[in-house]
Amino acid sequence: MIENGNYSLKENKEMEKDGIVLFDIDNTLIDTKKLSLLAYTDIAKQTGKSFEEISKLKDEYKDSLELNTDFYPDRLMVFLEKKIGQPIDNPFNKKEIYVESLFEETVELLNKLKQTKRLGIYSEGFTDYQTKKLEFSGIIGFFDKDLIFIKRRKLDKASLDVIPDGATVIDDSQKVIEEIKKYEKFETLWLNRNTDEKMNGIRTIEKLGELIVQ
Repeated sequence: MIENGNYSLKENKEMEKDGIVLFDIDNTLIDTKKLSLLAYTDIAKQTGKSFEEISKLKDEYKDSLELNTDFYPDRLMVFLEKKIGQPIDNPFNKKEIYVESLFEETVELLNKLKQTKRLGIYSEGFTDYQTKKLEFSGIIGFFDKDLIFIKRRKLDKASLDVIPDGATVIDDSQKVIEEIKKYEKFETLWLNRNTDEKMNGIRTIEKLGELIVQ
């Protein structure tokens, strides 16, 4: 159980493994900014363009999307190849950029937490791309298959209805945490890596390592 005092999940060898913790993927388990940096640097090298030129084209593609979570690498590649006029070896198909983009504490945290909790995913985006992030980074084995929920719109009621009652949901998005908290059926925890801001009535941590008491 998450404690109110220090916002931590204690290891307890005698505890039944029945608590459920659901993680967001992007900027929670995987540093998506680093992933993007590695991918666009690769594209720049392939095409002879500057990183700034590739970033500008990427932004042009993303401006056409309703939400950032509508991003889909294969469609970006089609867009870039048309704009640049040459084929591109899709860097988002290279496992190494996902491994390199894991936050430093991710694997250790999942290893320890798995001993006492059932772990899962609650993420927004395209199922195949989000699943690729888990597979290529090597962390998919930490999660129960029946607890991997990847939704096109994670705040839709139909999406929220799949979350098991009493589960703890960890997300880096303040908006997502605020909306999920309204349902009062789940524990919510905001991962705020960027500022000292806290949320009233909602547990806040600065990094995943705070979930484990040594």
